[in-house]
Amino acid sequence: MVKIDIGKLKSLDVLKSRPKLTASDAASNDYFGMSVAFSNNGLLAIGATSDDDNGQNASGSVYLFSGSGTNWTEIKKLTASDAAASDYFGSSVAFSNNGLLAIGAYADDDNGQSGSGSVYLFSGSRTNWTEIKKLTASDAASNDYFGMSVAFSNNGLLAIGATSDDDNGQNASGSVYLFSGSGTNWTEIKKLTASDAAASDYFGSSVAFSNNGLLAIGAYADDDNGQNASGSVYLFSGSGTNWTEIKKLTASDAAAADYFGYSIAFSNNGILAVGAFGDDDNGQNGSGSVYLYSGSGISWTQQAKLTASDANTGDNFGISVAFSNNGLLAVGANLDDDNGQSGSGSVYLYDLPVKKEKTKKTKKTKKKSLIQLSDSEVNDYANETHYNGTTILGIVKTENANGDKINYLVLLDDDPNNQNNPYYNILKAKNDNTTSRTDKIAKLKYYQDIYKNSAEIYNYIESLLKNL
Repeated sequence: MVKIDIGKLKSLDVLKSRPKLTASDAASNDYFGMSVAFSNNGLLAIGATSDDDNGQNASGSVYLFSGSGTNWTEIKKLTASDAAASDYFGSSVAFSNNGLLAIGAYADDDNGQSGSGSVYLFSGSRTNWTEIKKLTASDAASNDYFGMSVAFSNNGLLAIGATSDDDNGQNASGSVYLFSGSGTNWTEIKKLTASDAAASDYFGSSVAFSNNGLLAIGAYADDDNGQNASGSVYLFSGSGTNWTEIKKLTASDAAAADYFGYSIAFSNNGILAVGAFGDDDNGQNGSGSVYLYSGSGISWTQQAKLTASDANTGDNFGISVAFSNNGLLAVGANLDDDNGQSGSGSVYLYDLPVKKEKTKKTKKTKKKSLIQLSDSEVNDYANETHYNGTTILGIVKTENANGDKINYLVLLDDDPNNQNNPYYNILKAKNDNTTSRTDKIAKLKYYQDIYKNSAEIYNYIESLLKNL
């Protein structure tokens, strides 16, 4: 994961060397770029909601591109197995961190309710994808538009927006459903609505999880700052079924019908992108823009505002946004006519300013004895004895002061520099079978006292003591 230089975001421009992506088979009013999502292994999914590729008008499709930097190749096109006219398959896309691709079809009628919506789950990689599941809302109703937005968390949650749901008694106020699961097994566990919900706010038009316990939800037609449909973004903090609304963001230069919040995305290191596809900032009506914020929790500061270098009226730049894990920002403009087809759509790629790490001059490269793992990687190494030829001392599972779960792989390396790693010493003490249980507890409590100011280390030792 690269680190973004926040100080240089204010001068961010579209690099001329970066490609602008269009569909190989572009046609008028396909709306390519309606949704965008990066995987963690070099794929970019782009929705074209009004594509007619399977013979059904506006049934929709999703294009998959493979690449990095300036080099992107279209490798696959996905359509629904049960495609029907005006389903708008591809209205939203999201990759999980373990091989799933969620695709929304917000106007699908699958449960007998017209326009109730659905989300398709595909499993696979690169050009090989299999449709494995279709999700609908437990309380589906006509024109709820379930599937307008989708997002996976890093720990088994799937958020799905239903922008026209009337659940709190306000027509089309909107809601977000939370599902928990993996593979083909998903359970609806929670439904979120806005604390100040109003008719036609379309809460749930966009959803995004951060990697530290935040869930952002867009309400692009909210009138909160006195401008009709200027839009807003709600921030929730929590996990599982427990979520608390903590903040509401609006644009500093909000105007009527800007639709701020129609799209949102978190980067891996504290950047929040918010699309406002109706913004007229560069003098072109509805050309669109994207706001970039830095921050955490309830504190967010606008750092930049992006518009297209070749902006035209009604391009809808900012209809979708997504960050890659290596410094790219994708922005959809679903009504761009760049390839000569009216409303065929395109996707812009921005190169974010990467912070250069200072390299230390060393005579010899030192091996790491501590490697951070994702939840899925913990399972991968649970029964392994070696990592790249080095013996595994153990796996650490703990949580920090904010309750965020953290996992490490600790390697058995007798390099004196690596022995300064506290987890190395703690695991050595825990695994020492030459000492009595009493001595082992005393040793662990000694380390707990040393590291009492580190919640992460203190909590780990506490879990060891409970199981001795």
